[in-house]
Amino acid sequence: MRRAFLIGLLSWACAAAPGRAGEMLADSEADFSGVQGSNGWTYGYYSGADFVTNDMIYSTWAWVGPDSGSPIIGPSYTHPGFYQNASAVRRWINTADRFIECTGFIQCTGVGPGDGIQGWIAAGPTRSLFTYSPVSDPSGIAYTSPVTFVQAGEPIDLVCHPYQNGGYDSSTLTMKVFRNKERGELVASSSRDFAGTQAHDDASGSGTWQYGEYPSGFSPSSFTTSGWSYVSYAWQNPGGSYLFIDRNGGHPDTVRIPVRRWTSRTGGTVLLDAGLYRSNSARQGDGIEAVLFHNDEIIFSETMDQNDYVTRVLFLQRTVEPGDTIDLAVSDRSNNGWDSFGFFLMLTRPVRPGTVFLQK
Repeated sequence: MRRAFLIGLLSWACAAAPGRAGEMLADSEADFSGVQGSNGWTYGYYSGADFVTNDMIYSTWAWVGPDSGSPIIGPSYTHPGFYQNASAVRRWINTADRFIECTGFIQCTGVGPGDGIQGWIAAGPTRSLFTYSPVSDPSGIAYTSPVTFVQAGEPIDLVCHPYQNGGYDSSTLTMKVFRNKERGELVASSSRDFAGTQAHDDASGSGTWQYGEYPSGFSPSSFTTSGWSYVSYAWQNPGGSYLFIDRNGGHPDTVRIPVRRWTSRTGGTVLLDAGLYRSNSARQGDGIEAVLFHNDEIIFSETMDQNDYVTRVLFLQRTVEPGDTIDLAVSDRSNNGWDSFGFFLMLTRPVRPGTVFLQK
């Protein structure tokens, strides 16, 4: 096994701080306005795949949907809807190609027999953070998202969605968007590069992506590729398996482990930003186990149980050589029920080659 020099930082999303961030670009609470588009923000909800804006009710200083069960959005107050248009969405439009990270706070403050909320951030094609806050949550979650790349004109959505029903789901949601100045050239992005062909190029042409599985256990040498499903727009093998890989994550099967593999064409230093979260809204099953491999070396391993909804944020620096592989692999632990996950990876070149961030 070839050893690689590992420099990095692994942190809990709830404890991370924006110490690597540069200028603040947007603040959902301070920028709040009664005019759609002011400060780059719009307010609304998802209707299928479409984003629909709300109307401002000045007497309550909140954006409200078209009926009594619609989402409500105030400066920090948020309530998702009760029906099909359930997600309350704050949208900020990014104005330049750049690397960003987000910080903020999510808390379900409703009092009563509700079941809590789901909150997430969608930055362009990347769902970078997903979490859950129970009803009457005493503490909430202060979060920092992984660093990701967004293009000019792409939206960054802060979403509040009911867990299963919208009752007693009064909540506090905030988001600040920072520019990150330590990431240089974008090398690869697992969500942005996602495609329905095997061994396709990454964003920079520095490597390729493949999609498949380990048939039994965490073993990079056993990697085999999967087939493409045009119906579900995901990689999955036939035969009734639960296993699949989509743009932002996937689902394991019993024994079989879904794997997203990046293979380097070039050598040099790369920065790895990754995010891991459980995306199944049901608090059932026994959770997941995720492993990140550099060739056959484990460089990150994490277990999340069925009640764990804190996004893991990973930042590593690695030295790669031509032919090296990075595998994102997630198992079902002991049963494959309720194990949908998000696990994405972005690789960049540092702005200042040779910079050492943190030695482990």
